[in-house]
Amino acid sequence: MFELVSKSSNVSSSVSWGWRKLLSIRNTIRPFIWYKIGNGCKVSAWFDTWDANGPVMPHVSNRAIFNAGFTPQDSVADMVHGSEWRWPQSWFEDKLVWKSIDGSFKDFSVSEAWQSIRKRSNEVSWHRSGLFDKINKKKMSVSLFYAQDEEYKCIENDRDEENKCTEKQSR
Repeated sequence: MFELVSKSSNVSSSVSWGWRKLLSIRNTIRPFIWYKIGNGCKVSAWFDTWDANGPVMPHVSNRAIFNAGFTPQDSVADMVHGSEWRWPQSWFEDKLVWKSIDGSFKDFSVSEAWQSIRKRSNEVSWHRSGLFDKINKKKMSVSLFYAQDEEYKCIENDRDEENKCTEKQSR
């Protein structure tokens, strides 16, 4: 019923010039080509635009389609039984996910977020040297906390001294 053609497939030279030109701009014109659903038998449930969200395929994986008992050749009519949609209930549940750097959707994690947004550069030769392995990280973090606290106290003392000087000068 529906023929799956790769976007990168070469168009035969037996196809007319007009069709070749239309195929070359298909990504530009695709948002303007819609199906108005009648009985739904000729409209691909996955690849055609018949809903405001566009084709379903970018939102559902092949694995999910097969796991739900559907095939890529199913029409919109195949998705309806009586007056009810046959979509699995889990497809209707809203879930916030993270789109990783490779384009796949994953459950959110700080690690995944960091891997996606961090600046990447070449590895340095000393990164596995063991320099930081011998440091007691708990003692280091406590020391850094106290150092930061002392620095804060010094800044507060400096502000107090400046305020005293300003008060003396204004008298």
